[in-house]
Amino acid sequence: MSTFSESAVTALQLIFAFDPVLLSIVARSLSVSGSACLLACSMGLVLGAWLGVARFAGRGAVLTVLNTLLAIPSVVVGLVVYLLL
Repeated sequence: MSTFSESAVTALQLIFAFDPVLLSIVARSLSVSGSACLLACSMGLVLGAWLGVARFAGRGAVLTVLNTLLAIPSVVVGLVVYLLL
């Protein structure tokens, strides 16, 4: 139990001291997450709008597959991605 409390104290000291290494890690993480969200959002909006207005053979099947994927819990998707990695 002492290692947990020591780790918590060390983490708090790094946070409150504005450690430059910690700040660079946080900045990089936010940068990567933000750019991934912007990329996914822009692609999703464009493809979703196209799918909403386009008429093509197999459109019903594509919509069925996409709606089915919405019902899969995120834990299952995370496990599949973990197994793929």
